[in-house]
Amino acid sequence: MQRENFALLYISKDVVKVVNVCDGFYEGVHVLNLGLDFLKKIYKDNDISQYWNMSEEEVMSNPIAVDLVMKSLDFYSEMLCKWLKENSVCKTDIFLVSSILKNGLFIDCFNAIYKKNNSSNNYIIPFHHSSLLKNFGRKWKPAEMDVLVYLNRDEFVTNSFLDLVNANEIENKNK
Repeated sequence: MQRENFALLYISKDVVKVVNVCDGFYEGVHVLNLGLDFLKKIYKDNDISQYWNMSEEEVMSNPIAVDLVMKSLDFYSEMLCKWLKENSVCKTDIFLVSSILKNGLFIDCFNAIYKKNNSSNNYIIPFHHSSLLKNFGRKWKPAEMDVLVYLNRDEFVTNSFLDLVNANEIENKNK
């Protein structure tokens, strides 16, 4: 990971756990009863439970649902960021491990709120484990895994970006 300061954030069914790592050493663990069941309850209270397992495209196709889903995710993300700040987990990159990673709306929302609340350039890095990641014909260094995961989110943009990168590499080799 080539980082000495970061946090590992685990959002499970019942709880949220964060492990702080400072200067390459474990610093502490904090736990809060704010797991996925809490977010599901927010969905239920807003009468949008049916959107919990829907894809981003399905949610986006209903303007009313989008508004309620985004307000629910904003509320949950604000609570999560407040708790992180109270536990001195701010102004550092956070590696997120959770089944909620399937929800692209959550990742975008959480990232935006984390950046806004911390006034920093740090961000949330989704931590995936998959043998299905496309490597786009390149060999990736371990420190570039977060970039590879991000690039796999939107294949069209990724292919355009990598075409540009490959063209630049070829041009630099020919100089």
